[in-house]
Amino acid sequence: MAVAAGPQSRAETQAESVSAVESQEAGDMPSLEGKSSKMAEDGVSVNPREPSVHTSADADADASVDVSSSSSAELQDEDLSLSAEQDKQAQQSLKEEAYTLESRATSTSTESKDSQESQKNKKEKEKEKDKEKDKEKEQKKPRRKRPKVRSRGSFLLSLLLFVLFCVGLYQTYSYLYDFTTDPLHFRVSRVEINGQLKHTTQEEIADVVGKMAGERNLVTLDIAPLHNALLQLPWVAEVKVQKRYPDGIEVTLVEHVASARWNSAGLYDAQRRSVFYPDMQKFNGALVTLSAPHDSQAPILYEHAFKFVNMTRNTPYLIEEVQLDAASSYRVRLQGDVWLILGRESTPDLPLIRLKRFLLAFGETRLKLSEVAYVDLRYDNGFAVGERATVEAEQAAAAAAAEAAATQTPTDDTVPE
Repeated sequence: MAVAAGPQSRAETQAESVSAVESQEAGDMPSLEGKSSKMAEDGVSVNPREPSVHTSADADADASVDVSSSSSAELQDEDLSLSAEQDKQAQQSLKEEAYTLESRATSTSTESKDSQESQKNKKEKEKEKDKEKDKEKEQKKPRRKRPKVRSRGSFLLSLLLFVLFCVGLYQTYSYLYDFTTDPLHFRVSRVEINGQLKHTTQEEIADVVGKMAGERNLVTLDIAPLHNALLQLPWVAEVKVQKRYPDGIEVTLVEHVASARWNSAGLYDAQRRSVFYPDMQKFNGALVTLSAPHDSQAPILYEHAFKFVNMTRNTPYLIEEVQLDAASSYRVRLQGDVWLILGRESTPDLPLIRLKRFLLAFGETRLKLSEVAYVDLRYDNGFAVGERATVEAEQAAAAAAAEAAATQTPTDDTVPE
């Protein structure tokens, strides 16, 4: 039995089930007319209400007919009862099927209705969400502020307030400026000196500060001239000047560190690679003397002198002076006034190689260093030694010849004849 897939109403399903039951009853139940005709053919009376008239002769036949008719009636009653029970069972099964079909149809209809309602609810919820999102976007969008329309009176009032504010600000500034720049206010009266000082005294620093900034207004004081004046002190390498309100100046100094003597009147600071000229009469440090024509040659000469001193360390030869002449030739003066002529640096570290040759070979010559005036190491193999006696004799002869030449020159008073 086929069931329609689409939703149907309850009345339609009940009508269809009742029509199906009636059609089944009409097809399954046997007609009374057919049974009566069959019983007539067999010679059995069907209608019991009609009276039967019989003769005595026919009594035995009637008795036999009555017995047969009673038995056939009983059989007929049994058939009718069985068919009635079968019809009832068939009707009940049809009713049950119709009920199940009806329940299925109602369930499908309710499910379809529920699904439609759920879809509608989902669509409504989605629409509500979209509306909420649109509202949020509209709220997040910067709203254009409507320009406030001010009246003419409010504009003039605000302009007047602004002018008054500017005037008051200017008056306040002028008053503060006059007060702070007045020489009677914020006058420099104290100096704070910081730094490790060995060769510069605090009195020297205080004198410079007093000359440049004493009794002056601290606000208007220009500290650049004071900074330059403190740098002119011979041992000062770095200086920092700061104002300390209301009446003080802080000076922080860093002194030079002497690494070598420079020529005859200066010192060389290897940390800052600079030459400075202090009062040499107050300096008694035992340092190597560097000699060169220009101050700019001091860093290069110091590097070579440092290597020479390290090489002669732990040897009987003590370096007192390293010289670089105008021809860029290196000379080293040892203790005892002995000169080592090393020559130019035509190749890297060539003076250093020649000095090493002297240290290795001079001890084998059996010469006394006190009898030697100079050692010329500019040769590729070996070296030349100048004895002190010979050199002194040559120097004495040259000095005498110079004096003789000076005495033989004519004077301005002599007139030729």
